[in-house]
Amino acid sequence: MKFRILLSMAAALACVGCSSSGLSTNVQTLSVSSGTTRATTILAPQKAGDFTAFAARETSFVEREVRDSTSDSIEQFQRFRRGAEGRTDATVVFDSIRHGVTHVGSGLYAPIVEADAHIVDANGKNLLRRSSSATSGEIHELNVFVEDPELYREAISIAAKKLAIELTSTL
Repeated sequence: MKFRILLSMAAALACVGCSSSGLSTNVQTLSVSSGTTRATTILAPQKAGDFTAFAARETSFVEREVRDSTSDSIEQFQRFRRGAEGRTDATVVFDSIRHGVTHVGSGLYAPIVEADAHIVDANGKNLLRRSSSATSGEIHELNVFVEDPELYREAISIAAKKLAIELTSTL
């Protein structure tokens, strides 16, 4: 019973910001901003100093993966032409990116990426807001990610691709 409730809550949260209204037909080119409006946050359990320090060092990698995956996803759905920042009808701006791990039980953790974004037109008008989160499915003890940084990076890359698809598929 608890599992069904948690599954229902997860499904509901996953759809936050997933309205099908999309962007107006006036937007034909779309870019992804090169920065975030707020500093990236690390998601980690308390007393996880080694992991928190490790994840902080991975922040640039995570931000780049989220931006690149979002840009690739825009192109994949072929509704918009991908363009250079500042030279498009609209731009995806990441308000915040959060990365780290989420506890899945019995001392096991899964890497997670979360993002809040908005899309602005060439005049700076807000057109749309989106929020999303994704995990890769990799589940390990916390220390495994610190000991094998490539495992964390691969998991974050997968999660970033999932997040990007969710953010862009209904534009």
